[in-house]
Amino acid sequence: QLIMFMTGADGSGKTKEINAVMAYAKGFCKELNYMFDKRMIVVTALTGVAATLINGETTHSAAKLNYKNITSEHIDEWQKARLLIIDEISFASSDILIKLNTKLQALKEKDGSKYGKIHIIFTGDFSQLEPVTGYPLYYETNFAMWHDWVNCFIELTGQHRFRTDPSFGAIMKRVHGGCPTVGDIATLNSRVLNGNHPEAPTTQDLPSDMSYAVYRNADKSAINNGIFAEHIKKTHSTSSSISPPLHTIVIRSECV
Repeated sequence: QLIMFMTGADGSGKTKEINAVMAYAKGFCKELNYMFDKRMIVVTALTGVAATLINGETTHSAAKLNYKNITSEHIDEWQKARLLIIDEISFASSDILIKLNTKLQALKEKDGSKYGKIHIIFTGDFSQLEPVTGYPLYYETNFAMWHDWVNCFIELTGQHRFRTDPSFGAIMKRVHGGCPTVGDIATLNSRVLNGNHPEAPTTQDLPSDMSYAVYRNADKSAINNGIFAEHIKKTHSTSSSISPPLHTIVIRSECV
């Protein structure tokens, strides 16, 4: 049974490797004239955004982590599963792995085995975000499910995402290693939006497709609400006598 941890800095190619595994599996089955089933390799991530980026689903949903009981329908879903990929493992606490182990034993009907004897690839970077609750997996040094059960380790060292901006990639590598220079910090500060830096871009300079990085879900929701409100202003009339455009879906809800 393979229990792998694949890590690497941001932009090192972890997502590309996941896609490569899927492509190889499909090609292998094709050469054998064997029908590839999408549930043979269950691709998941511990956050919804990360799951979307790898064309997968959340680990909690796929492995039924929040379900009280495992049904026969759930077991049927996992009947052909041979490999489980879990991205953004830095978000996991020991409680999540304990629950994952229990659920996979039930889903694969392999009581007492490690993760129901299914092969697992954990991917992620512990230098990035930590669990919302609890401690990172490496924090509990006596947690055997992480420190002893993992039997394969791969670290990616490439910088594919920064191939068109190697200087910024070098900065990110030093930041990842915990040794940024004074010049690195100054460069990063110069890119702060609406910051107190002379060369920081102004609101008028911001691109329309800009992405935002925020710490709290409340901030994310506020930004999404603001973007949606601007969209409504551009596409909908404020006059009650004018019907909404045909592409509009109206959802009415009440706060309780």
